[in-house]
Amino acid sequence: MIRIIRPPLSVELDVRTKQLNGEIGAAADRVRHARSLWRRAQPRQSLRDLLIDPTVDDPSDHLALALSVGEYRPRTDKGQHTIVVLRLNRAVLVDGRQQARRVIELALPGWHDAMRLGDRRRMNECLLTIRMQPFAEVITAMLLAAVQPGAEVVFRHDRRLHRILLEPRLRASLLN
Repeated sequence: MIRIIRPPLSVELDVRTKQLNGEIGAAADRVRHARSLWRRAQPRQSLRDLLIDPTVDDPSDHLALALSVGEYRPRTDKGQHTIVVLRLNRAVLVDGRQQARRVIELALPGWHDAMRLGDRRRMNECLLTIRMQPFAEVITAMLLAAVQPGAEVVFRHDRRLHRILLEPRLRASLLN
């Protein structure tokens, strides 16, 4: 039988370990102190003050939907808090917004063709397809983006889509 004998920890290593533990404890104390100072310095805000209330606030004042990726970007601190707390950029929501955009991009040319032909039934079917998307904010963001400076860049992949989004009859049907 072979016996392995371990040498005892060196005194130097033991001393250094105690020093590091002391430094870690001191750093934790500094963090706790800084947090308490910050909390006392901050005015008391309720969650209601930090988040967008769509019955009071216009969400587009606080959030911008990046249509190319389906993610929300904050425009204000309130928008940032809302994105984080409500987890608005979860994968399932981002994927849903991207799918909604694809459906809308397929439905709008059909609406436009039906409008040119005077086919009201088909126009209404296309509008219904767009309205029934679970992510209504996508068409709203598309309609708003179409009239913003730089819209040519946003819709550079499909100039026809941009022209359709500017169509007054479409805007009246979807924005009212």
